[in-house]
Amino acid sequence: MSDKQDETEKKNAPEEAAKQTDGQTDNKNFVCLYVAIGCFAVACILLALSFFIRGAGVYMLIASMLSSLACASFLNAQKRRGENKVCKILRIVNYVVMGAAILVVVVGMGVTSASKQQ
Repeated sequence: MSDKQDETEKKNAPEEAAKQTDGQTDNKNFVCLYVAIGCFAVACILLALSFFIRGAGVYMLIASMLSSLACASFLNAQKRRGENKVCKILRIVNYVVMGAAILVVVVGMGVTSASKQQ
């Protein structure tokens, strides 16, 4: 019976050590937040450039949406490490930018299909 207890103690030891270190250090790691800010900046730049570069607009809109999705993913990863007001504000603004890109794609597809029918 002591063998089973030893095995469970060995399995639980890393989890307990992680809980103890989390309690001792309140140092929050914001690396994912910084990466999310970079992804958001790239998404905004690609969204703006999609209106100015002829022939590459659709590709830049798709890249903008992918970059926004990466930003949302990094913000969700940041939740586990500690969140602040910047994360919440960035999450809202990121979804607005992603929604704007989706809206431009949908409206553009509608205009294109309407012009081909005439």
